[in-house]
Amino acid sequence: MALAPLLAAAAMSAVPAQLAFLDEAVLSPGPVTLGRLADLSALPPGLRQRADNLVLVVLPAGRPHLGIEHARMAERARGMLPALGPWLSAPQPGRTQVRLEPQAPRALAAQSCRRTTEPVIAGETPTLLQIEPAACAAQAANDAFAFSTQDGLARARRDLEPGALLADPPIGAFAGLPAGASARLVAQVGPVRIERSVDVVGASRAGQPVFVRASDGTVFAAPAGSLKP
Repeated sequence: MALAPLLAAAAMSAVPAQLAFLDEAVLSPGPVTLGRLADLSALPPGLRQRADNLVLVVLPAGRPHLGIEHARMAERARGMLPALGPWLSAPQPGRTQVRLEPQAPRALAAQSCRRTTEPVIAGETPTLLQIEPAACAAQAANDAFAFSTQDGLARARRDLEPGALLADPPIGAFAGLPAGASARLVAQVGPVRIERSVDVVGASRAGQPVFVRASDGTVFAAPAGSLKP
């Protein structure tokens, strides 16, 4: 039997099932994650969770219809999370036709507001050291940030003083703890709460895992939400 066909078949079987982007989607304006634009069922569970929270694009409120090329989304996803490479290795023709759904007004009391703890310069993406959760109030600003369609990050439209109340900003559009920052790694095991001091090794986006170094020199990925400033 010829060896070449067998090798070709083996190579094809080694390529995992490719992620399939949606042809149509009805979405809200603002940051949109990969999980809203593609079927992630082919991914392993751990990678699927990380991919599901990956902010790919920021949809402007003023355009009721727009198309997003699959190739562009695949390239962006691979760049932000290289582990997705095997599932996005095939050409991705076509585009997702997006229709923006009208947003019903929401009471501020039902929103998750935040407050600045340090000054934020105009054009800067705040980190988790500069914001904290806060109770909403009528004076909360909802126009403090502009969202980039290139990297999905929020940048301040103007200088923000400490104590500025921000209405419902998407936490995934902020930067995480900066590299070199000290933090507390918090874990809950049943009734036992465990804390340890760590140093942030690399910068990250808020809401995503971040690499940290423990006091014994061990470097590992801390789960999203487990670090406290």
